[in-house]
Amino acid sequence: MTIYEQIKNLFEKSLSIFLLVPQKTDGDKLGSALALFYILKKLNKNVNLVLQNIPEKFKFLPVPEYLNSLDAKKAFTISLANIGGEVSEIYFNKDKENLKIHFFSKEGNINEKDFSFASQNLNPDFLISLGAKNFDDFGEIFKDNPQIFYDRPILNIDNNPDNEKFGETNLVNTNSSGISEIVGEFLEEEYENLIDEKIAISLLAGIITATQNFQNQLTSPKNLSLSSYLIEKGGSRLKIIQNLYKPRDINSLKLMGQVLENLNFNQENEIYWASLTEEQFKKSNSSSKDLGSVLEELKILSPASLMLLWESYGSGKVVRGILYSPKRNLIEKISQNYESTRKGKGVLFLAKSSDINRAEKEILHILI
Repeated sequence: MTIYEQIKNLFEKSLSIFLLVPQKTDGDKLGSALALFYILKKLNKNVNLVLQNIPEKFKFLPVPEYLNSLDAKKAFTISLANIGGEVSEIYFNKDKENLKIHFFSKEGNINEKDFSFASQNLNPDFLISLGAKNFDDFGEIFKDNPQIFYDRPILNIDNNPDNEKFGETNLVNTNSSGISEIVGEFLEEEYENLIDEKIAISLLAGIITATQNFQNQLTSPKNLSLSSYLIEKGGSRLKIIQNLYKPRDINSLKLMGQVLENLNFNQENEIYWASLTEEQFKKSNSSSKDLGSVLEELKILSPASLMLLWESYGSGKVVRGILYSPKRNLIEKISQNYESTRKGKGVLFLAKSSDINRAEKEILHILI
């Protein structure tokens, strides 16, 4: 039995399914989760999407109004017994004090004894993990509800080479750009007739996020072909780009020009670097706060290491820097020699010298 057949079998024999996304959610994980949510809804499954946060810029995606919680105290179920006739209408009205839910039946009467009330019973048939390398990636969800993770089968979907293969079924493909590409290929193969506009735009947004709009090294003919298919299915690339990549203002463009004008490259060690003075910030009417977007754009253009240094004035003149590098040893060198804060493949640091030219020489001596 192939891995796709195993997953389809899980879907077919299950009634209740929980979709779980790690505490640190991005567009790739969110897009894949939304796509599976709507597919499973079309398969008439009781599917619950558990999201701890939604990045602001991805709220344009078709996120369902109700997101579930693993905390039974936050979920309450009202059950209506079979009253011998079809319920023709359900609606609710809410004011500052009360929420009233109204049920109407075409045939038969509805009485108080027909209703029962209970906290939600957390009894999924299985869990789907999207983009988590281990249980710790779920943060508080796992800490507060460990029994759910150990008591239920798990379908583990990921592209991270550090994934611990903790699922009973593991769809882990380290050659994929991201989770949305993995889920998209599966859905195109097995549920092509169910893919609609909501599913297509969710997956396309995930792929665009993972590949940085098809400009980084993860871009491949495979995800380009899948993206073309999703556009045919109604995924609007224009809508995604308009929401994810806001137009650059003129000052930001001027700052990019200052960085490019001062950009240097060491070919042997594959390191780009640029140093910016306070005067150069004034010329572009910008500040060091604008360097984040410049760094992100430069990262797209090249997979090499990149360092930016700049003069900063607070209580006195200091030189600050940021290094982004796929080479862990370079990040380690900065962390060992400077007061610094690490985040993923980047490190923000404070240079020992307040002279930017001297600081540049000292840092390059350590790195090169």
